[in-house]
Amino acid sequence: MVVAATSPDQARAVVRGLPHQDEIRVVPATRSLRELGRVRDRVQALVGAAGHADVDTQRNRVTVWTSRPAAVRGLLAARGVDAEAYAVSPVPRGLPTACRRIAPIATATCDPPFRGGLSIVMENVNGVLGTFCTSAFNLIDNSGRFYTTTAGHCFARPVPAIRFSTAATLPNGAARRLGDGQHRRALIVDEPAPLLDFAITPVVDPDFWVPGGVPRPFVFFECGTPTAAQCFASLNKHRYRIWDVRNYADMTIGNLVCMTGASPLTGAVRGTRCGEITGLGNGAIQANICAKSGDSGAPLFNQVTHTAFGIESQVVPPNTADGQCRPNPAEWASLSTPISVVLAVAQQRTGRTFTVIVDN
Repeated sequence: MVVAATSPDQARAVVRGLPHQDEIRVVPATRSLRELGRVRDRVQALVGAAGHADVDTQRNRVTVWTSRPAAVRGLLAARGVDAEAYAVSPVPRGLPTACRRIAPIATATCDPPFRGGLSIVMENVNGVLGTFCTSAFNLIDNSGRFYTTTAGHCFARPVPAIRFSTAATLPNGAARRLGDGQHRRALIVDEPAPLLDFAITPVVDPDFWVPGGVPRPFVFFECGTPTAAQCFASLNKHRYRIWDVRNYADMTIGNLVCMTGASPLTGAVRGTRCGEITGLGNGAIQANICAKSGDSGAPLFNQVTHTAFGIESQVVPPNTADGQCRPNPAEWASLSTPISVVLAVAQQRTGRTFTVIVDN
């Protein structure tokens, strides 16, 4: 554990009395967390919709993510904000990992209930296939209605209505529709700064997908490749349970995470691939997990604690959504929208309370 302190000697004295003192390192910090919070709030008020301000505890500063870096730098300098307390960074131009090419999908028997980590196909009102993505976490709202989630950019606009169906086949060979993603019913968000990329769509056939009306906290788990961190094959199961949700504010660089992607393309074996959080910026979770076209919407979670973290959205160049993964796992970079933020934004925009279905 690394503790940044404005009074490092005092902090070291406290650490010396702790049972795990050898595992804790104190580093000096110029600005306290409270001071950084004040800087962030002031900067955010000044830049408004032109940027998104994050506290970067590792660098002991505030980072402003924006698509207009020169203008934002000029504004903050003109307003006399301490130049040592912040840095301006351009919003990463991530490559969406939805699969927008018509390609063969490896079908599989898909038994109820529905769960995260399965292929889904977006089709328009005429039944024409469009985008392939991956399902994320199952939700329930305060009225008891069931929903599923994926990445917002999976909905190919400007098609006025998009139906949401599983790419897997049922035992009788027929496709079973999962949800109706018509824009008037689904909440679809796809915004760059902060990164908000998610869709919440109601399950239109709950009698099949949610048998007995009992919510299921399941994610598909089956170790795939390549993976930067060990994937525990002993956990392989089609009904891996989610127990809890990690708040974005409680995530730290180094947290171990896994993603179950259902990409039908080459470059990565579909299934669960693991790594760790390598960055927290622009409201996003960056992980060294190789993602491919078709993985958009994949659930990001911790395989040991069964905790939901986020919904996969993009890869950061020089990674590509097509082709092979880069040789060095340290260069893999996928971006996910935090699920705790998804729930908060969804409540703010709809007035309804959404909850990830977990195993209590």
